[in-house]
Amino acid sequence: VEDWRDIRWEKFQLDGEGHRVQMFLDAAKQFRAVDPKLRLIGTVWSPPAWMKENGAIVDTISAAIDGTSYVPKGRRIANRVRPACHMHFVKWLVEMVKLHKAHDVPLHAVSPGNEVMFTQTFESCVWTAADFAAIVALLGKLLAEEGLGDVLVFGPETMTGGNWGKGLANDAYVQAIERNDAARRYLTRWATHGYTDGFVTDTNAASARGFWGMIE
Repeated sequence: VEDWRDIRWEKFQLDGEGHRVQMFLDAAKQFRAVDPKLRLIGTVWSPPAWMKENGAIVDTISAAIDGTSYVPKGRRIANRVRPACHMHFVKWLVEMVKLHKAHDVPLHAVSPGNEVMFTQTFESCVWTAADFAAIVALLGKLLAEEGLGDVLVFGPETMTGGNWGKGLANDAYVQAIERNDAARRYLTRWATHGYTDGFVTDTNAASARGFWGMIE
């Protein structure tokens, strides 16, 4: 879609390559049938392929950025949203919120990115800390403008373990959000994953407490 303003949930493809969208909607309806008070949240593993530099929802390698650059160890990661499509991505996500609402499975909260420092051979997308904070600011603003200000924004969904210290993921993302006034206003729920690298689990209470201490 050339003009981001033309992205509409009514035009979303729910079959073929878009069959998983319908799958998630159907699953959400079953969850709500069991518990009507259940709060549903959504997180983006990958934006649509046409918005991304690599033209795909997956990468051919598994790698990680530190949150400060898309070129870790001299290798450029193209599994990211093109800067020219940042507003397209935000509008698409807002319309995805509308889609769920229209199907009577409204989202309580949304996250712009799942494990934003990792590029993987499965659905993934990297965001530097500065870009993530900018997207949070744009998302919160557009949700409010579209009458969806009650939908919370959460993130950055980094790892609890092995990502501490100056320039590493947790510090970079938390500090980028803190520096961006709009992002700080709209990101009202902090989230992290109990892993060290996306695969090895980290259930150490001290890790979660360390993340909370950084936010404090």
